[in-house]
Amino acid sequence: MLRLPCVRRWLAAVLCCLSLSACQSRSRLPRVGSAAPAFSVENVRLSQFRGQVIVLNFWATWCSPCVQEIPSLVEMQRRMKAKGVTVIAVSVDVDENAYRQFIKNHNVNLLTVRDPSGKTNAAYGTFKFPESYIIDRKGIIQHKFLGAVDWTDQQVIDLLNGLSSQNGAEQLRKAEADNSMSPKIVEQPEFMVAGIAVRTSNAKEMTADGVIGKQWARLLQEGTLAKIPNKADASIVAVYTDYASDKDGEYTYLLGARVTSDKGLPAGVIAKKIPAGKFAVFTTEKGPASKVVPETWIRINSLPKSAVGGDRVYRADYEVYDERARDPQNLQADIYVGIR
Repeated sequence: MLRLPCVRRWLAAVLCCLSLSACQSRSRLPRVGSAAPAFSVENVRLSQFRGQVIVLNFWATWCSPCVQEIPSLVEMQRRMKAKGVTVIAVSVDVDENAYRQFIKNHNVNLLTVRDPSGKTNAAYGTFKFPESYIIDRKGIIQHKFLGAVDWTDQQVIDLLNGLSSQNGAEQLRKAEADNSMSPKIVEQPEFMVAGIAVRTSNAKEMTADGVIGKQWARLLQEGTLAKIPNKADASIVAVYTDYASDKDGEYTYLLGARVTSDKGLPAGVIAKKIPAGKFAVFTTEKGPASKVVPETWIRINSLPKSAVGGDRVYRADYEVYDERARDPQNLQADIYVGIR
């Protein structure tokens, strides 16, 4: 006999499917070879990952085949991330506590979001789980998988390798033609930043557990910025440092201001020296901070080395928010990426 919580989750999923399937039957569902429907779940949008190969996986914690599939999906993401393949796992769980506990207990180290409304899977015509779509760099659906997949199978890896290398030269030409992605290369002297720090990762920031937004609230709404003494200028600086490995590992996020001295810092504020070195400087488009800054980082992380200007050193990268960032809904910022 099913336990009551299981029955509730199963019934909620069935009702969601019944209510949405009638609407979808009257609309044209995407097919292999057509453009992947845009979506936005939590703070993740499909458009953020343009230029990457996407494995879009619909799943749930109450779905046994989904649970069996997750480890191979995580392993595939680990192997293929550097090649421009990104997994977006969209959970249809209604029970948020069950979802978060599963993520924690099973070390689901990939980008996963929860859409209890069922709108995202409905847009793809998906009502049985798991189901996956492979979307190429141009946003076109190339493959659809019904049911659980062994994502470490060599045929699957070969398929993803083929798509990740496809049109590589074209991608580079577009990057070089895009002024915002053609960085200036500068030599920067050592300087010091004082502010509030936290450990995080890019994967964490793509979920509801992200902490960077909370750090900004602390800095501005709680008056932390005003309490920092010895400021060198009026800009806000966000530093990414103490990398555990590379862009896929943890790092320290330090948010504050450039200072001339670390004397007299208030409680909770620390100072770090940013070593001298060579940096590639990218400028974001104008727009809301929550949109243009993450999108620029995603594009930086997907660029070939020749477009960045050299090997990244993962010692210290930083963002500068100067007078162009006075309006957070229409700002522009510079991103400094450390290179050899």
